[in-house]
Amino acid sequence: MQFEQRRLESAAENLANVETDGFRSHLRAGAQAPLRPTGRPYDLALAGGGALRVSGPAGDRAEIRSASFRRDRAGHLVDEGGRALLGANGAIVVPEGAQVRPDGAFVVDGSVVARVPLAHGAELRGGFLAGSDVNPISEMVEILDAQRQFETAQKTLTAIDNARGKATTEVGKIQ
Repeated sequence: MQFEQRRLESAAENLANVETDGFRSHLRAGAQAPLRPTGRPYDLALAGGGALRVSGPAGDRAEIRSASFRRDRAGHLVDEGGRALLGANGAIVVPEGAQVRPDGAFVVDGSVVARVPLAHGAELRGGFLAGSDVNPISEMVEILDAQRQFETAQKTLTAIDNARGKATTEVGKIQ
């Protein structure tokens, strides 16, 4: 019953985040999330495997697939939470007007000024955000199945409990 409860909670969270940019479904291998154009040059999304690394103000690190970045005063690319995009040697710093290439390079006038390390075969898309990889229909089916399995386990336990109770009262009558 605990397993089915976790399945139900996971599917419900997935369904609640069907419209959340960059959300990856829990417990199931999600497909490549659809990329949607935004027209903002520092909205970044990965196509293919891997993740972008970010570091928060407190030094906490995370891996993400997509985020809306902006340049701060020092030229760091930071997301809405103030987390800086990381390259191979720390936080990425780009001058105004830097363009993003699919290979993870940030370029100004043909010169690479920063680079985001990418997994083999992955591409970095500037001007795009990744949508959610949640399939709402499969999540609804998952919710219904988890509820049915939970109810079946609950009925089974009730039947076992009733049988034990009956066995206890019947043994008492025989003596």
